[in-house]
Amino acid sequence: MAFCGTPEFAEYGNWFTRVAYSHVAMTFARFTYYIAWTIGNGSTAACGLSWSGTKVDPVTKQETHMFERNTSIDVWSIETGTTAVLMLDKWNTSI
Repeated sequence: MAFCGTPEFAEYGNWFTRVAYSHVAMTFARFTYYIAWTIGNGSTAACGLSWSGTKVDPVTKQETHMFERNTSIDVWSIETGTTAVLMLDKWNTSI
């Protein structure tokens, strides 16, 4: 990511290569934040603080314990969001 702001980067490859390089660098920078938020989700689930009850599957009649009370981030919705509003709604959320 630091290389994207240097004068050498302006002469690195063609325009498409620079755009692709900076896109990949920014994606990896975002993943550092995703990892931290996901570890936070895991720690609250391990403590039992995010337990929100049980859900019964109507077909198999099995109970599933749900840990959705404290969800900090929905990575898939952020990465595939089509508008900024949809992406921001899934960042730092809780139920």
